[in-house]
Amino acid sequence: MHCPGGAVLPHTDRDDAAAAAGTRLHAFLQAATEVGRADALGQVDDDDERATFAAIDLDALPVGASYAAEVALAFDVTTGRVRELGRGLSRAEAYRTLTPTEIGGTADVLALAPDHALAADYKRGRSAPPATRNWQVRFLAMAAAKLWGRSTARAAVIQLAASSSPSWSVVDLDVFDLEEIADRMRELHSIVTAAAETVTSHEIVPHLRAGEWCRHCPAYLHCPVQTALVRRIATGAELDTMEMMLPLSKEIAGVAYGRLRQAEAMLARVRSAIYALAKREGPIPLGDGLVLGEREHRGNEVLDGKVAHAVITELFGGDLANEATEFTMTKAGLRRALRVHAAGQPTSADEKRALALIRQRGGAGRKPDTTRIEEFERDAND
Repeated sequence: MHCPGGAVLPHTDRDDAAAAAGTRLHAFLQAATEVGRADALGQVDDDDERATFAAIDLDALPVGASYAAEVALAFDVTTGRVRELGRGLSRAEAYRTLTPTEIGGTADVLALAPDHALAADYKRGRSAPPATRNWQVRFLAMAAAKLWGRSTARAAVIQLAASSSPSWSVVDLDVFDLEEIADRMRELHSIVTAAAETVTSHEIVPHLRAGEWCRHCPAYLHCPVQTALVRRIATGAELDTMEMMLPLSKEIAGVAYGRLRQAEAMLARVRSAIYALAKREGPIPLGDGLVLGEREHRGNEVLDGKVAHAVITELFGGDLANEATEFTMTKAGLRRALRVHAAGQPTSADEKRALALIRQRGGAGRKPDTTRIEEFERDAND
């Protein structure tokens, strides 16, 4: 939506550790939806990864018989119809039957409620746009509503973090919102089709726009906006259109790397000056509803190891206490131990009981609050 030209440049799949870990996480969540937590954990080979997945609070996620996982959909921009392509398929398998007038997308979770359709997408970390301006999940919600004949839908982005409970960002879409999304998809399809024809017939660089969306763009390594920056660093000269379309060579990359190290020192000073300005004069608008400014973060709760050990021994036995307790204990550590103790079954009641007793005995404190400069979405009332 932000950079249609990225759809017509060559794409390169990511094959790094982070992408592989994300794929395995999605596979676990899909299995948990289909066969339950215990069996899903049994399918995880790596012990550390199994412990990480066991600590995920599935009670706070759309998991279970009422939900469908990894559902691929296709929206036809000419007819407005939606069809299901399959479930649990790779992207290549799911989209190979797309027609020239269809746009495909895969929802991590779909569900049908009496009065609306739900589409949810899992994200790791905190980098994804919220549901209110996330075109991926809004498109999926629209497609699900059309597939099941609903006039309203709910789109959700679910942020998964290793050290905290999942957080939901939700937007409800009425019939007018759904039609607006469908119209924007038709417009997008038309723009991308025209860009592809222009590039093929005239060898012209398509319109490109850099931004936060570049981070996960599959065309990143082939994008003239990105590679031209490297060439400019290396040569110090502006490039014409044909030069921008040339692949990046080792010679250019080697010279650019040497100058990049010099530039990094300058960029660090520029960043420091920008942060100082934001701290002194308030948030700096970044566009698309984002600002750069100071934000306060409440310190995480920390459990006293001795008190926690005594409580866990009293409630669940000494073996579990020895396994769970270190010199210090966090709530995440307690949650992981209880998950394993209960063979992967939900233990939110056990966790609440243990935490309440630890706090009652003065065994819980909190790290100091911190303030740091970061990007965040400005509140509509600010």
